[in-house]
Amino acid sequence: LIKGFSLIKPLLPPDCWLEEISADKDKAAIRYHQILQMHSAPMNAPGCPVQKPFVERLSHTYINHDFGQLAVHSAGISEEVPLVVLPPLPGDSSVVSELLTALAKLGRHVIAIDMPGNGDSDNWMRPHSIPAYKAILMESLDKIGLRKFDLFGYQGGASIAVELLREHQGCVRKLVLFSPLTMPDEVRLSLETNYALPIEPKWDGSHLINLWFSLRNELLFWPWYNESIESIRHVEPQVDPLVLSKKLTGILKHYGNYQKVWQAVLAYPILLHLKAIQVPSLLVTIESDPFSRFLSNAESMIEQVDSKVLEPDVKKISASIDSFLKND
Repeated sequence: LIKGFSLIKPLLPPDCWLEEISADKDKAAIRYHQILQMHSAPMNAPGCPVQKPFVERLSHTYINHDFGQLAVHSAGISEEVPLVVLPPLPGDSSVVSELLTALAKLGRHVIAIDMPGNGDSDNWMRPHSIPAYKAILMESLDKIGLRKFDLFGYQGGASIAVELLREHQGCVRKLVLFSPLTMPDEVRLSLETNYALPIEPKWDGSHLINLWFSLRNELLFWPWYNESIESIRHVEPQVDPLVLSKKLTGILKHYGNYQKVWQAVLAYPILLHLKAIQVPSLLVTIESDPFSRFLSNAESMIEQVDSKVLEPDVKKISASIDSFLKND
């Protein structure tokens, strides 16, 4: 469809033509519409190709819901019970991507799902809460046909895992909680209004610097916003700029939800619900994790539990988790 250039007419194939379109936008739009109606596309679009699972890297797909789509990141091939991974909240699966591929290399099929308003999933207009996340997770697992699985919750994701087990014990074979937010209620509630500030974009990019330093301070102080001598964490910090930047970009995908999601996570009384867990469980953390100090609070609350403080090495962490899941 070309205006002018009559000299190239002899070079056109039989099913092409030259036509001069009006310079008037409304008239041109009408003519474009007529041409599209003359040559409408077939109604039956080809189906999406089936994606083969990877082991060395993650594959990505989406689950359709009434509000939009949830992002699913998976790796590995196995006929064993798959491992459903709930990433940290707020944030996305990129924080645990190396751990996912490490588990896949050990022969495990891993499936990580970003919650609504987090990571690569669509936002929604519903209030953010752990029960709401649990409900959409169960709906998602039903859509992909998962009836039995192992469950791994990372930090805020651990709260969703615990909420799921309150009503769906039969779906979960084994449970892994990585640095769950099992602080005493008075600590948890005191953090609810202070732990995460709203992210308000500034013309000079200072909101990005502020977020980066708050993520860094999580590794240096408890709580991160108290930079006094008394609040210094006397552990070897794992301040890796690449890891912090990955966490930051995951948060920025839905920066408007940052404070809302943290408030939802901190409002959930996870300690109160740990006694409901009746499946074999593994509590895992690394010393530098900001919530590692609270892991012991969960040990006495779960009947069948093992607890480990591991080195900050992805291979060792994945091997420990894999060993627990394989051990009958």
